[in-house]
Amino acid sequence: MDTQQFLTRTRDICNSAVNYIKDNPGEILLFAVGVMMLDIDTTLEQIEEHEEIQSAFDVWQYNNTNGGV
Repeated sequence: MDTQQFLTRTRDICNSAVNYIKDNPGEILLFAVGVMMLDIDTTLEQIEEHEEIQSAFDVWQYNNTNGGV
């Protein structure tokens, strides 16, 4: 495949993608919301893990300082 054929094929694929997006905005929006929901779920899990670690550290610090006397 030479360069001209590659560029023509790439242009055709890009045009098809743009046309699909124009014709199906609801599907694109639904996909974007799905990706954001996965990201939110991961973020919430990370927050929960951080809270557990912070709580354990707070208990350790309380027991090893004057508060745990």
